[in-house]
Amino acid sequence: LRFRSATESLANPIQFRYLRRDIARIKTILRARELGR
Repeated sequence: LRFRSATESLANPIQFRYLRRDIARIKTILRARELGR
């Protein structure tokens, strides 16, 4: 079910764009958290 919703979001360029931005934001937060340690 989750994989199906993922493929549906990939079919939508706008949602995919927001998804990539969220992933980049999460990576930035994780990197900052690692540097904070």
